[in-house]
Amino acid sequence: MRSAVYIPYIIFGYLSLFTLGLLDNARGPYFPDIASSLDLSDTKASFLFVTTSFVSFLMGRTVPSLMKKLSLLNLLRIGHFSMAAGILSMAWITNLTTLIVAAAVFGIGFGTVNVAQNVLIFDGATASTKRQLLSGLHSFYALASLFSPLIISLLASEGLDWRRGLIFFSAVPLLAFVYSFFCQEQEHTSGRQRGDLPAQFRKDVLAFGLGLGFYVLAEVLLCTRMVLFLEREHGLAIQVSAIYLSLFFVFMFVGRLLFTLVKFKNLTNRDIIRVSLALSTVCFVLGLIISPLFLALSGLFMGPIFGVSIDYSSQIFSYAATQALSSVLALQALAIVCMHFFVGFITEHFGIKNAMLLGPLFMGLSFLIVQLEPWKKRSH
Repeated sequence: MRSAVYIPYIIFGYLSLFTLGLLDNARGPYFPDIASSLDLSDTKASFLFVTTSFVSFLMGRTVPSLMKKLSLLNLLRIGHFSMAAGILSMAWITNLTTLIVAAAVFGIGFGTVNVAQNVLIFDGATASTKRQLLSGLHSFYALASLFSPLIISLLASEGLDWRRGLIFFSAVPLLAFVYSFFCQEQEHTSGRQRGDLPAQFRKDVLAFGLGLGFYVLAEVLLCTRMVLFLEREHGLAIQVSAIYLSLFFVFMFVGRLLFTLVKFKNLTNRDIIRVSLALSTVCFVLGLIISPLFLALSGLFMGPIFGVSIDYSSQIFSYAATQALSSVLALQALAIVCMHFFVGFITEHFGIKNAMLLGPLFMGLSFLIVQLEPWKKRSH
């Protein structure tokens, strides 16, 4: 671990996740229009998310190997360029086949950046600042997620359809690409192993990946289907639905910013995760049965979970942080593939409201795994 924070890495990491967040969350609000324009069923249209997640899974698994051949900065440059190319090509899709190809190109960049930007923080932070800087990193995802639907609403008000909107978003990764040339390559230490990996490493990573993965499924479900849910179940226009989604990300940003500014020394990572999961589950349920305002409020309690979980994983698997992170995020991407396809099927045959009920179930499973802590005895 470094003795001093390397600021350019931190800035590049934050800019990378901000870019990823903008592009990732542009697809949700545009999803109904894309499906309608291409005359695709909910199941077929879900390949917009399924393909990206599957390719992201493949790329996430290969990042540690790629880092042996490419520098971290060059790997991120390739990732940002691929995301730009993928989003740009989505603006020209005409059928399911071209949608899958464009989503795959985007997935190459998404999977690469999704892992590598966390490694920037691992290699650029000190031990005492890592949890705060990781929370700060993922607050930028929430900030980007807030701006994305607002930008879409603004573009829609100016008469720009989803195709021209995606062309606008395709320029964003090029900003991060240019900034990368203002960074100097630093020594990579977070992937070094102290001897051979323990025999139980894969089982422990699998357990941790499932714990974090189930939470992520609930978050992604809410982010990508909230607009559709509000349109079909509450009859709201896309501009109004996008405002609810923006409010969700406002609360998420506040939750993550709080853990960026305050250390909370008396709370362990596990304590923070458990309390946050419990409160966000309650809000999710209330949002489905009482008012969609509670869906937005759930973002406040979801906020700290992901960043704190990444720091938690680096503590548990300190002897192989990059390898563990890559496996955890790859498993998460694979789970998202299955979730999108399953949710698309349920939405088409049983309605979006029933599909949204999976959210509280996912968070309940995440809480159970974190509570049991199956990796504790073996990995420390």
